[in-house]
Amino acid sequence: MNTNSKKPFHLAGALITIALMWASVLWMIESRASILRGGQEIVLKTEPIDPRDFLRGRYVRLNFDISRVLVEKFEDMFAGQRSEVLIGTPVYVILKKNAAGRDDYVSLQLQKPESGRFIKGKIRSVGLRNDGNEEGYLSLEYGIERFYASETVAPDLEKRMRDGEVTDIIVAVSADGIPQIKALRQGNHNFLTEVFY
Repeated sequence: MNTNSKKPFHLAGALITIALMWASVLWMIESRASILRGGQEIVLKTEPIDPRDFLRGRYVRLNFDISRVLVEKFEDMFAGQRSEVLIGTPVYVILKKNAAGRDDYVSLQLQKPESGRFIKGKIRSVGLRNDGNEEGYLSLEYGIERFYASETVAPDLEKRMRDGEVTDIIVAVSADGIPQIKALRQGNHNFLTEVFY
């Protein structure tokens, strides 16, 4: 077989590879956008810190009231597993809207709830009490601990954070509990909203 007859096969292979790469990128973008469009909205109280990521630029690091939770009957839930084994375990945090319109921690479970307000996270660290109490503290992360901002928006955002003006984050949560940041809130006003695409 001569070289010229191989060229159409190489070209077809390259085109298929490019099409698959584009399909993968479009799928990632659309999966995020679909959560922002149709996910259940929850409101979390946040305590921000302002660092920088050298690869992606400025961001605000977010910490939530539900980032550290107290789990009653800890030993029953985790059946005597060692703390280091639990790190990275997926969990579901059950939420309840309070009088101020924010979502508070109610309880934690290992299986996805059938319905209601909840968010999926994973265990970052474990703190057990030594006084015979059956409670344990979990430090959790949700994948929404960073909010990236452009160089033009970042200075104003950082100032608002320092001044304590930004108190809430609006999060869209999929039916599986996967969160995406939707907006930052100052009082009752959403001043910075994420675009779908």
